[in-house]
Amino acid sequence: MIRQATAEDTEVIIEMLEHYKQASPLEIHKNTSQETARLILDMIFTQSRGVVLLADNQGKIEGMLIAIKNVNMWDKSAFCMNELAYWVEPEARYGSSGYKLLKTYTDFCEIMKSQGEIAYYTISKMVTSPDLKYERFGFKKLEETWSN
Repeated sequence: MIRQATAEDTEVIIEMLEHYKQASPLEIHKNTSQETARLILDMIFTQSRGVVLLADNQGKIEGMLIAIKNVNMWDKSAFCMNELAYWVEPEARYGSSGYKLLKTYTDFCEIMKSQGEIAYYTISKMVTSPDLKYERFGFKKLEETWSN
């Protein structure tokens, strides 16, 4: 089952973010403090600035997708939803949790688009991530991000 997280889920989300950070190819992620993560989660939970979705398998959290609503930097009247972290625990991969998280995210964002709350939404894929075919969910590849 996919459900929206609440502030009561913060500790399990923080734990899963630790796993996400360690798998990230971006070294600065490994140094991100739990305090920073808590501030982002608090902003999402208390200001409705995004969504945190959890894959809950009979009380065991197997995955998460965190997204934040931002103003478009090129048009301050337009908002977008940007995925920040999409993670499924390794032992739960190749099941349905990852698919269901992504499907729920796209459904959630499509509702926001239809209500005029956002103009578009994004998802990213790290080079260490499984090779998911986001096109199946209606996404179009717009860019590649490189780091040095």
